[in-house]
Amino acid sequence: MFLDKIPVRRRTANGVIFTGKYTRAEGRTRNNYKGALCTIFSYARKMEYLTRDVKTSAENIMVAGEKRKKKPEDLKKKFYTANEIQTILDSLPLKWVPLVILGVFAGIRTAEIHRLHWEDINWKAGHIELEKEMTKVGRRRYVKMSEQLIAWLKPIAQEKGWIVPHYSHDSTLSLEFGKVRNLIPVRKPRNGCRDSFATYRLWEIQDEPQLAWEMGTSPRKLKDNYLGLIGDDELAAWKTVMPKENWPADKQQLNTAKKT
Repeated sequence: MFLDKIPVRRRTANGVIFTGKYTRAEGRTRNNYKGALCTIFSYARKMEYLTRDVKTSAENIMVAGEKRKKKPEDLKKKFYTANEIQTILDSLPLKWVPLVILGVFAGIRTAEIHRLHWEDINWKAGHIELEKEMTKVGRRRYVKMSEQLIAWLKPIAQEKGWIVPHYSHDSTLSLEFGKVRNLIPVRKPRNGCRDSFATYRLWEIQDEPQLAWEMGTSPRKLKDNYLGLIGDDELAAWKTVMPKENWPADKQQLNTAKKT
């Protein structure tokens, strides 16, 4: 089916290009495609390009809003293991580390991280403040920092400025980070950092509404996509993902983050 093989496109400095890969349309994207297809077939039947009393494949498309039940093995491919994220963090240039740790240990979206300044971190209160202008849903939220996040973030903290390299568009940030990330031989699940946070944090606190508030999402989505994918052993291993002793050796690498 067309909806199971959508071309994967990527935004570059020269425009949007086809990557040569295909993927299954999911969620809102799938519903948008379904709506367009149904409109086309309805118009074709109205104009008598199609026989009125003969059904086509369009009638077999699921109604908008209906979702394919995801298999547990598919959901487990969405997040990183402890060994994978440790390898990534140990391999990245220092200036890109905040982008990953704020995703995997705080669940902040990449676009939201792109808008963060060091001044948005309240070390005394132990939280990160995201103003409504920064968030996807347009609501202010506070992200509580775990001991694990603080262990990674505080040694490289600056007094002020952008936390990650800043560009004119969020897509450019993802593009530039991808160039570095592709050099690390670890699989790349889509939205893997935020999905990892959701998976491990949900098992840790067993509280969908609380986590939904922390992440700026819905409890139903968390329960459907992340609940019960790991156990106590995986969570314990995740908690061991920590910086090496005397890390980092060169904090000046962070100063290469410039506004473009």
